[in-house]
Amino acid sequence: MIIATINFSGNVGKSTVANHLLMPRLENAVLIPVESINEHEGDKDEVLRGREFQELMERAMIEENAVIDVGASNVEEFMAQMSDYTSSHNDFDYFVIPTVATRKQIDDTWATIEELSDIGVPRDKIKIVFNKMDRYSTVSDAFGKLLSLNNSDNLCSINESISIADNELYPKLKDQNRSISELAACDTDYRELINEEQSKEGKVKLVRELGLVRLAKGVESQLDTVFFEMSL
Repeated sequence: MIIATINFSGNVGKSTVANHLLMPRLENAVLIPVESINEHEGDKDEVLRGREFQELMERAMIEENAVIDVGASNVEEFMAQMSDYTSSHNDFDYFVIPTVATRKQIDDTWATIEELSDIGVPRDKIKIVFNKMDRYSTVSDAFGKLLSLNNSDNLCSINESISIADNELYPKLKDQNRSISELAACDTDYRELINEEQSKEGKVKLVRELGLVRLAKGVESQLDTVFFEMSL
């Protein structure tokens, strides 16, 4: 299976969706970043740019499962190359488009959907992830414009249950070398360690670690539900 996370807009959580929603739930999955070299935080030898489309597809098609994370600065070129390589969009099983409830991002999300549709991607291959949802809001309230546009043109398959709540865990992950799945799987008895720790500084560190694990367990459960609803 080949899945691309994509959106013309930045700051919608594409990499979060790729790394924490998709990768842990796809067997033997390989992550392929497509972005400018100076934007990538990991191994630069693994990075491809949008114009390196043939190499990208060669790498993806030999894997059991591949998640292609297309950075916003490379989406336009990626789309152009996919259009030039006639029918290459058929090699992708799904295009996952994370979006957030701000005007520009919603407009860019619809532009992404339209572009994929123009290339020939069928509606059932385009999956929308409503990201960073306020717990007191609903998808229909936050994304009314996007839902209205799709009700009119019917370019993608929308399931309002594919929504990820905003959570204080996500910004904290930047300081971690562990994924949400790894944190959620932790079975360390932190309460016992806290009781045994002598220093206040040590206790505070352990309490914070316990908080991260508890947040991760809740988020992991939600992501399991979201992945199920995606029906990949």
